[in-house]
Amino acid sequence: MDTQGSLLAVVLVLSMLFLVSSAADASWTHPRADSANTGATGATHPGNGSTAWTKAFEHEIIGSPVPGNGNVLLAEAEVHAFDTETGEEEWSFRPTWSNFTLPPGWIETTPVTDGETVLFSTAYPSIHAIDAETGTERWRVQTENVHRSLIVSNGTIFSAADLNITAHSLTDGEDQWSFDVDNPLQGLTVDGDILYAVSSNQTEGSVHALDTDDGERFWSQPTEEAVTARPAIGEETVLIGGGSKDGFVRAYERSGGEELWKANTSGVVRSVSLADGRVLATEQTVNDSRLDLSVLSVESGEKAWSAEGVSVHVSVANEIVYVGGSDVHGLSLETGKMVRFFSGVRSAETVSVGSGLVFATTDTELHALNGGQEIHSSAENETDGPGVVAVLCVAWSTIVVRRRVV
Repeated sequence: MDTQGSLLAVVLVLSMLFLVSSAADASWTHPRADSANTGATGATHPGNGSTAWTKAFEHEIIGSPVPGNGNVLLAEAEVHAFDTETGEEEWSFRPTWSNFTLPPGWIETTPVTDGETVLFSTAYPSIHAIDAETGTERWRVQTENVHRSLIVSNGTIFSAADLNITAHSLTDGEDQWSFDVDNPLQGLTVDGDILYAVSSNQTEGSVHALDTDDGERFWSQPTEEAVTARPAIGEETVLIGGGSKDGFVRAYERSGGEELWKANTSGVVRSVSLADGRVLATEQTVNDSRLDLSVLSVESGEKAWSAEGVSVHVSVANEIVYVGGSDVHGLSLETGKMVRFFSGVRSAETVSVGSGLVFATTDTELHALNGGQEIHSSAENETDGPGVVAVLCVAWSTIVVRRRVV
């Protein structure tokens, strides 16, 4: 084994240990739970199905809520921290530059945190670091380009701006290294000491694995199709999704980038996450605003079940998949059966689980929900064989689940 291969093997072992410890932590640090973009936590929640509290905003919410450390972070025209138990605002921060208050819509990224510092980027363009406890600004740096993806891990901030990845010091935002790509970046993830990035134009893309210490490239692989979703990282695989008319999910070997499998989807994949041996891909058919969910085996890419009419981002906790859409539902990760139902939230766009609650957002509202009404499927909702459609109705809400029975 050559020196670079030996180094990557050591890095992967450390990364797997990091991934296992992160999965057990119920606190979110990033929009999809963690820097590996898994969308899964060990969070628990009560089961009375009530709404704990709701917040309404004048301006559109940016990205997903990030629950953890006793509060939930959210961005719109300002970055807010709300107490998870009461919904009281702990602090809010409106970005400024040279006595100019940035207008609504200029915050580019969902806030991310390491537990002590909260970070986000703006269209100024700039990156801001604020104290997680008080909401006061620690530092801000002006950047050459707008950064549309931020990750924080091991004392370093990683940002994606069009054709460039940059590593910044968490202490003061100073640049540490950069890496250029040929096509616009679609997203970053970090697991341990490896950064994974996808770049793409409208017809083809690439997935890259870089050393977080110096930006040295471990491997890159072309996709021959457009990539539209940031990668998600498993113990042995890197998962990406995309497409132009039809869609796909691809799995690569972490150690060398070898493609392990490809699964075709009926729509362009917008988001990929994973939990407990399952890949969760939300997809959108061209000229259709509806989003569907495909759940695949992480080992083979074989489809286990699918659901129609979900939110672009879903979350997993304790083997329940929480999805938005017409309402908020909890589906069994194993079978796709509806097991929980949440009333009172219509047109939920994102769902996050943490700090004992389920957080759902619409365009301008944040809802904190308790564990949801438990649903017990009757015999008529069971499937008899492959391809049978199960329609589960609760009150006025309908979600269609297609399961492959194995």
